[in-house]
Parts: sequence; C-alpha cells; structure tokens
Amino acid sequence: MGNEEIAFHFLITGKVQGVGFRYFAQTVAVEFDLKGWVRNLIDGRVEALVTGEELKINKFAVAINKGPESANVVSVERYPVKSPETF
Repeated sequence: MGNEEIAFHFLITGKVQGVGFRYFAQTVAVEFDLKGWVRNLIDGRVEALVTGEELKINKFAVAINKGPESANVVSVERYPVKSPETF
C-alpha cells in the first residue's frame, strides 16, 4: 500500500510555452521515476499525463506549480485518470 501506480492529467496555464517548461517537467518526472508525456496545446497551455506513486506525483505537482525560472505558472489543474493507457 502506498506504492500503487496511479495516473493524473495536468493542464498548466500561464507563460509556459517557449520557456523550457516541457523540458523542465520531463526532467522532474525522470527525477521522481514517473512515466508519461508532456505537450504544448494550441491554446497556450501545457498538458501532461503522469503515472507513478502518489507521493512522487504530489512532488511533481509541487515542482510544476513553480515551473522553471523563465516560466510564469498561473494555474495547474489536476485530474485523476482511471486508464492512462487509453488516454
């Protein structure tokens, strides 16, 4: 218990494109041994799907709420995902 794999979908709003945010999110995910993907959306947001242990995903969420120094994160929406392989 506690090491169960879960998944979350994140939508990050603010100055998050063209500032190295995706690379930052990927680096943080690797640091916390998480799996998933991150991509830019046409509306200027960044979207991520992350799977792993809940504690590590929580640490990831804290990090992306700050983002890299060049970013300005306004909000982070977080939604649980039941079947990440079908997302």
